[in-house]
Amino acid sequence: MDEAMDKVRELEGEIVEPKSIISNIGHIVGCKDNEGNSFGLVGVTEK
Repeated sequence: MDEAMDKVRELEGEIVEPKSIISNIGHIVGCKDNEGNSFGLVGVTEK
């Protein structure tokens, strides 16, 4: 997840919602690309 967040910043995007825990699933992060399009990153925790 941290590598993907770094890549968003490297490509001039921004993190608009910090990494949050989703119980029993993993993490989610809200982002915007350099054109203002919103998207999310989801990291699933392996069990």
